[in-house]
Amino acid sequence: MQYTVTINQAKALEWGLNAQQALLFAFVYECLSWANPIKTDTGIYCALSKAKIVDELPLLTDKPDTAYRMLKALEEAGLIELCAEGFRLTEKGREWNPNRMGYISAYQSAVLPPRRRTKKKPIPSSLRVQVFARDGHACLRCGCSVLMRLRADHVIPESKGGVASMDNLQTLCMSCNSWKGVQAIDFRVLAGGAA
Repeated sequence: MQYTVTINQAKALEWGLNAQQALLFAFVYECLSWANPIKTDTGIYCALSKAKIVDELPLLTDKPDTAYRMLKALEEAGLIELCAEGFRLTEKGREWNPNRMGYISAYQSAVLPPRRRTKKKPIPSSLRVQVFARDGHACLRCGCSVLMRLRADHVIPESKGGVASMDNLQTLCMSCNSWKGVQAIDFRVLAGGAA
């Protein structure tokens, strides 16, 4: 979840996109700056997987099939063309940016170099359930108890050597988890729970 998306509300309304479609298209549009270009017989496409959408846009969906259906809706709206390798913007889709960015050719490198990222290991669902139960199925920072918003957060982030274990996981909602970032804050101690 490292990407900030900018939604062009005027174009979203003009094209009849709902909020989810606008969020996804804003993300897809920005992919041109970091996704690897792929040359095919039919042109240049950008590599993008359903899993990448799920990883980077957890507010949008947590299901790859839903991400694919949303991409198909963008294709039906005439904004992107899909192929097995990825996608490319249509002429209409390029209008999202008033500066007419979004063009990519075989000889044009990406605007920004790809980010160096380490692959995060998913937390096993059985461990996540145990953490949620221990923490009372509520965010330890704000008290949110909406199950779909809860996340198992590493007290010591993976990037700083933290592991996925009962001793290093705590329940936070999506907002508080985002606020915490890579800080090592143990809300179990602050909430009076067992650390």
